[in-house]
Amino acid sequence: NNAPSIPLLDLPVNNTNTSDNTPLLSWFNSTDADGATAITYGLGVFNNSLMTELAFMNISILEGVNRTNVTLPALFDGDYFWKVNATDGTAWSNHSLNRTFTIDATFPKIFIIQPQNTTYTTNNLSLNFTIKDTNANLTFYNLNNTENITITGNTTFIANIGSGNTIFLYHRDIAGNLNVSNVTFHVLSPVLDIVLNGPA
Repeated sequence: NNAPSIPLLDLPVNNTNTSDNTPLLSWFNSTDADGATAITYGLGVFNNSLMTELAFMNISILEGVNRTNVTLPALFDGDYFWKVNATDGTAWSNHSLNRTFTIDATFPKIFIIQPQNTTYTTNNLSLNFTIKDTNANLTFYNLNNTENITITGNTTFIANIGSGNTIFLYHRDIAGNLNVSNVTFHVLSPVLDIVLNGPA
C-alpha cells in the first residue's frame, strides 16, 4: 500500500498577516496511487517555528471537493506555524511544507497630544501624537473630512481661521486593523487695528 501524495497548501499564503482570529486554512486534495476514495487529513498548528508547542490539532479531517479546509477555533494574537499530511486509512504521507501566519486582532491605540480641544490665536498648528501598535503600517490624517494626508510622524498643518476645526488621525496596521482619533478646536479671527483719522 502506498501513502497518498503530500498535500499542497493553498490558503493563507505564507507570512500572511490577518485580523481574523478564526482563520480558514485550506489545501489541495492529495491523490492515492492505490485508488483509495476516502482520504483524510491531519492538521497541526503550532506556536513556534520548531513546531513543538501545539496550538491546534485534528487528525481526522474529511476530504472536501478538490480542496479541503478547516476554520480554526479562536486563537490569541501571535505567530502560528502549520502543516498537513494525508492518510488512506493505512499509510500516512509525509507532511506538507510548513507555512506561517500572524494574527493581530488588536486595534492600534492613538493618542493626540496636539492640537487640544481649545481656542488658538494662530492657524499654523502642530499635530503631535503617539501610537501604540506592534505591527505599524500606515498613518494619515485629514482636516474637516477633506483630503487624507499620509505622514510618518509628527507634522504641522494650517487650520481654518474664524471657525471650528476637527482633525482626524488614522492608523492602520499590517493586519488591516484601522483606528481613528479626533480633536475639535477653534482658531480666532485676527483682530484688525482700525485707525480713524479726524478732520485735517
